[in-house]
Amino acid sequence: MGLIILLVLAGLGGLAWFSAWYSDYDRNRIDPQVTQAMLSHAPKGTRFPVTVWGGLRILEIGNANVQYRGLSPTTCVQVKVLDPTTGAEDPSVRYPGLTCIEGLAYRIR
Repeated sequence: MGLIILLVLAGLGGLAWFSAWYSDYDRNRIDPQVTQAMLSHAPKGTRFPVTVWGGLRILEIGNANVQYRGLSPTTCVQVKVLDPTTGAEDPSVRYPGLTCIEGLAYRIR
């Protein structure tokens, strides 16, 4: 009986870990791409490909605002994830639509 309880708890722990890993997978693929684009001073509307859990998608840079916390700037960029075949926003991608980059002061309107 104790072994069954232990196996069930281990299974639930593994399921919780996989759920957390899966929900962050797309963000961990998108954020570095957006950071690289912003460091190269990409203009609003710039589109570039990224591969996420569901396959190839297109990222589109939107507005970017700079916030200062003390003396350190932080740029927060709006990003749309688009389906490459239709060009419409893809709701299946788990991404909040905002990437913040500390130490960068680059504003896009």
